[in-house]
Formats: sequence, C-alpha cells, structure tokens
Amino acid sequence: RVGDAEPTLYVESRLAILEQCKAFSEKYYIILALLSAVLFAIGLLNFFNTSSVTIMARRRELALLEAVGQTQRQIRRMLIIEGLIYLLAAVLLADTVGMAIARPMIFNTIGRAFYFNYHPSLFASFASLPLMVLIAIAVPVYNYLRMSRETIVERLRND
Repeated sequence: RVGDAEPTLYVESRLAILEQCKAFSEKYYIILALLSAVLFAIGLLNFFNTSSVTIMARRRELALLEAVGQTQRQIRRMLIIEGLIYLLAAVLLADTVGMAIARPMIFNTIGRAFYFNYHPSLFASFASLPLMVLIAIAVPVYNYLRMSRETIVERLRND
C-alpha cells in the first residue's frame, strides 16, 4: 500500500541556506582583505625603494642646489612635496582606473554567485591615507638625511 511508506523529504530552510552562503562569502572577504594587505605592503616597499633610488640618483643635483644656496630645509620640503604628489597620483589612479579594472574581474569570479553583492567603497583608501601621507613624508626625509651625512664636496665629487 502506498500510504504506509513515509517518503523521506529533505527540507532546508531559506535562512539556513542564506547563513551558509554568508559564511562562504565571509571567507572571500577575509581572503581579499589579506590579499589587499599584502599588496599594500608591497606598494609601500616599492615606494620606499623608488624614493631611495631616486634620491640617491639625484644626489649630485641636490648637492648642487645646496652649493648655490638652497637650504636643507628647502630641499626636504621639495622632496616631501614630490612624495605627496606621487601619493596623490597613486591614490587617484587606484581609486579610478583600478576600480574600473577590478569590477569586471570581480564579476567574472565571485560576482556570478547569486548571494554576492558588489558594493565598491573608497573607505580603505581614506582609512589608509594618514599612514600613506606619513610614509610619503618620512621616506624622502629619511633618505635625504642619510645622504646628507656626506659633505657637499663629497657628494659633488662622487658620482
């Protein structure tokens, strides 16, 4: 008889599925946050390296500026302004072109999942801006002070 057998029916609530999807998407957020932190560290190291190399390559130019009367304070200020210009260009590039490039990449990977919501935010850029400004100021000053331990004559003579 058909009525005697109880059919087994597996039922899962919509809320349970939503919780599973939320847990899955949180893993993506953690992975993306770690990836962003690694890229941020690589960018900072790159900035430090680029700034060091630029200042060392310009040591003769900076020594000539000092020799003709520019003070060390004026040179440090010039280097700080250059560092801030690089920072501004990098932030504008990342927050405009970078987000435009990232959008299709995100949609081609996780963006196809039904539980994914794309909400781009500039919060990370603005939150890290004070640290980046501090680094954009400190790195050129540190490199210049390290280079200026030598006398002007030594810097002009050594190429």
